[in-house]
Amino acid sequence: MRTWLQHFCDAVITNFIKPEYMPGAPPDAKRLADVRAQFVSRRGFPNVATACDGSHVPFNPDRTYNKNDFRNYKDWYSLLVVAFVDSFHLCIDADIGYAGRSGDNTVLKLSWLMKQIQNDPKAWLGEHGNPYLHPEGMEDCSYDFFHSSTCFNVVEEVFGLWKNRFRFLLRATYNRHKLTSLLIYTTTILHNMCTICKGNEVKGFEPSHFSSANWDKY
Repeated sequence: MRTWLQHFCDAVITNFIKPEYMPGAPPDAKRLADVRAQFVSRRGFPNVATACDGSHVPFNPDRTYNKNDFRNYKDWYSLLVVAFVDSFHLCIDADIGYAGRSGDNTVLKLSWLMKQIQNDPKAWLGEHGNPYLHPEGMEDCSYDFFHSSTCFNVVEEVFGLWKNRFRFLLRATYNRHKLTSLLIYTTTILHNMCTICKGNEVKGFEPSHFSSANWDKY
């Protein structure tokens, strides 16, 4: 069974599905404008292009010598998932497999997508898409607060949809760390596919045409 699961995950990630539904590339100008506009319509706050937060997935550590590394701040064993999502409830990408005691900031320091965003924020976030890293005065602090609040609410919605769609994420399995991480990552890709093709949030999308023109349909 584990061998077949491995083959299935590899097929999703390396072949058709991930390049089509979670390509890991900056959005084109039309898509970026649609995402930002959708954030405004849903949360009432401008200049937001992506949301990011962490969530824990139950896990049974298979090695006793580092078992406590997987005990999270809620006092149960888990893997930490840090996901980047957009306003259409789609995953842009996710960092998966870190031990439960890890913090979001630790993961983000090592995240390939965070490095991409930092290297070219305009391509990923658009004009004025960054929060203030060093806010000065009440206006800057208020902007950062509402920016963070907008992102938090949207990413929590995505986590809820994702975990309810793939309910094995709600309880610990007895697979090894590598396979468990691979399965979790695969579900983020399949979540996008399900959302685009059949989800209530998105209608009329043709998966063979992953271009901005088709996003006008939802």
